[in-house]
Order: sequence, then C-alpha cells, then structure tokens
Amino acid sequence: MKLNLFLSEWTKSYKQELEKVPMFNIDLTKNWSINQKKKFAKAFQHIRGHCAEFFWHVGSFSSSSSIKKIILNNIEEEFGYHKNQSKYSHSELYNLFMNEFGCDIFDEIGYHSTYLDFIRKFNQDHLKWLSMHNYDYKFATFSAYEKLDNLDYEKLYQLAKSLEPKNKESLIFFEVHFKVNHFENTSDVLIDIWEKNNLVVIESFDFIAKKQISIWSQLSDLIFSES
Repeated sequence: MKLNLFLSEWTKSYKQELEKVPMFNIDLTKNWSINQKKKFAKAFQHIRGHCAEFFWHVGSFSSSSSIKKIILNNIEEEFGYHKNQSKYSHSELYNLFMNEFGCDIFDEIGYHSTYLDFIRKFNQDHLKWLSMHNYDYKFATFSAYEKLDNLDYEKLYQLAKSLEPKNKESLIFFEVHFKVNHFENTSDVLIDIWEKNNLVVIESFDFIAKKQISIWSQLSDLIFSES
C-alpha cells in the first residue's frame, strides 16, 4: 500500500466515525442550553490547551534541526507570530469564544476547574505513548495529530457556529485551525518513515484516531447529559 492510499482510507474512516458523534450534529447542538454551552467551552479548553506538552516532547527528543524547526513553526503560529495571522494568539482567540458564554480561560488555566478525569487521561495517554516509542513513532504520531486539525476543526467550527455567539470574532479560533496546512509540513519526514517501516505510520495514525474519536464521544455524552 502507498502512503497516499493509506491516508485517503484513514481520512475516510475517520470522517465516518465523526459523523456518528451527536455533538457534531448541528440540528442537536443548536438547541443546547446555556449550561451545555458553558460546559463545552470550558471542557474543550483542556482538549485543545495542553498541546504544548505534546509539542515539547516531540521537539525535545529530536536530533534533527529541520524537525525542531517544524515544531517551532507550529509554536510560533500558536502565539499568533506568523505573518498573515490574527493579531491574537490561539489561546486569546479561544478566550474570545469562551467569553461569549460567560467563561474565563484563566480560571481553567489556573485552577483546572473543568479538567475532567477522562480529558486528563486523554492528554496523559498521548504523553505515555510518545514516551514508550522510538522517534519515528513520535514523529508519525505528531503528524497524525496535525492531520486531525483540518478534519476536526471544520466540524468544530460548525458546532461553534450553531451555538450562535454574538461576536463573530469568537469563531476565528476555529477557522484558523481547519485552514492550516501543518500536516503538509510533516509530509517529507512521514514519507521517509513510511518507506522504512509503514507499520510505524499505520499504528501511530490508528492510535491518534481512536483516542480522538473516544474523546469526542465522551465529551458529547457529557454535554448531552447536562440540562
């Protein structure tokens, strides 16, 4: 199997799984109560807000200056440093969204008020996986993580839009993520890994897909259990 075919089939399968998650059905989410909107806004901060630990691990254990540069470019974009980007960092952009529902990102950063056990495990499982595997696995897992941006955030954008925030700037956080091309920046290294041992790529991408679908399903169940 060629890498492009694997990625195509992986993407198709992942999209099919996303369609099964009630949270991504805007006919349902448009009816969320203010409590449900707040729960989502606060809990999602901890799904998106701990990527620095992931990036730091992948960057810290690479002996390649070009790979370190890929990681640093991602961090620069998180800070809003890249040209043609918003004047805000991604965390500032997300806080605009949180503010729409009376939530404060600093409460979550400082006190982890809604850092729920299953989300904490989700983040810890990423770091455990990275720690247990060699560098080809680390980078392939990072590449899969970046691949999800374009897939997840289009759905998340539609979800956020369905919650009808009054300030349209609060949706920019979601827009910038589904329009980025971070995955393409990993492709040359990923091709090299595939040619050495395609199982490294297959297992890494399958790990990320399963973890991500699981966290969306668990978050969805939580939000719909709220009144």
